[in-house]
Amino acid sequence: MFTNALLGLFAIFIGKRLLSWAHINIKRRSHGCKPPPHYPHRDPILGLDYVWTELKEREEGTSWAGDRNRFARLGRTFEVNSWGNRTIVTMDAQNIREVLSTSFSKFGVQDMRLAVSNGFMGIGVFTTDGEYWEHSRKLIAPMF
Repeated sequence: MFTNALLGLFAIFIGKRLLSWAHINIKRRSHGCKPPPHYPHRDPILGLDYVWTELKEREEGTSWAGDRNRFARLGRTFEVNSWGNRTIVTMDAQNIREVLSTSFSKFGVQDMRLAVSNGFMGIGVFTTDGEYWEHSRKLIAPMF
């Protein structure tokens, strides 16, 4: 019985991943986007090698150099697996402008950012979605 439960959970996990992959590819094609380069993971399931590298660089004070090296190797936009979640990393001004000014509602950040950054950033444009984000965006719009 325990084995059946594990197999069921594994099947749900795989099914969810496949649906997510299909959804992303359909969206990507509908917008005429090419897939970004992938970070060369040693741990392709959870991406803990990337997480470990990031934490180590922060501890050593070499985050900027590490980011610069990754962008030099992989390009201005690339994809990583971080804690099992697909994440797009970019330094491309056009991509950032698109997300922050016109398509922000399609890229929710509140769930992952507010809990960890509320203490030093508070509720604002970089930590919220919806009405709070719209209000904060209007306040800083003249700066963009």
